[in-house]
Amino acid sequence: MTAVLGVQFSPHGTLHLLRAGQDAGHQIGDRVLYPTEGGPAVATVVWTGDVSVDDSVPQCLGSASVSDLAVDADDRRRRAEIDLVARTLIARHELPMKVLAVDLQRPEGGGELAVVYYTAPDRVDFRGLLGDLARVLGCRLDLRQVGDRDAARLTSDLGSCGRAACCTSCLCILEPAADRRQPHPSETGMCGRQMCCMRFTPDQEVEERVED
Repeated sequence: MTAVLGVQFSPHGTLHLLRAGQDAGHQIGDRVLYPTEGGPAVATVVWTGDVSVDDSVPQCLGSASVSDLAVDADDRRRRAEIDLVARTLIARHELPMKVLAVDLQRPEGGGELAVVYYTAPDRVDFRGLLGDLARVLGCRLDLRQVGDRDAARLTSDLGSCGRAACCTSCLCILEPAADRRQPHPSETGMCGRQMCCMRFTPDQEVEERVED
């Protein structure tokens, strides 16, 4: 068994796991550092426990310092600015794109990379948009189109049950549920598909609920 932290980057956001390492004294509400491709990111501890995990689960980089929290606040403001500019220019270009989230990375080589996640009914020619975004924002950009489940994971808050949406909870670590049949409306998640939690519900109980 390993001391593990469950952390989130935003309230009701996707749950990520961290191995606590030698510093296993973190409590719920603590701000800690999570390793990412763009460098350490500040996250909030929302769960602690001893569970079995493999080496793919990253290790906590320690508590966030005052300077770490200041950088995180600046990053949040910058992401909000990028989000607003992206939405404004998308509307100006009349493109069928919906911005879901913005990620900000600062690779070791220097510079700033803004990753904009979006949905669209089909492939979009956003070359003109990309040029305008780069000129206004003064940074490198990566526009990534995502599918239904990833879109729900990026934007979901609470599910119809009143708890955190399946795709943002520990269920996101498991394989998403495959629809066993056409889901009842009460079993449909924010992604438009059968809720992942239904994989833990016996078929007989599901059929009884539908009949009721």
